[in-house]
Amino acid sequence: MNIIHVAEIEAESFFANESVNWRYCVEHAVFQHKDACEFMIYLHPCDEILFLKLQDELQRYGCTADFLAVIKEARDKEAVWALFHA
Repeated sequence: MNIIHVAEIEAESFFANESVNWRYCVEHAVFQHKDACEFMIYLHPCDEILFLKLQDELQRYGCTADFLAVIKEARDKEAVWALFHA
């Protein structure tokens, strides 16, 4: 049996006033439940190059530094998915 680690992240501060972070999740998250304000982002746990591409994409999109940091922290703690909810 494989165990998949999900980092559950309270995202109210990241998504305030439909911020750029919220818009990124609406447009790009693998899983979206907009009514509940829940989004999942895959963290590419087995591929450092793809994770670096994700970080670059987030930066180019304009996501905030604290949003990028919490995603990196989740992956550093071996999460496979980041689940953002507000």
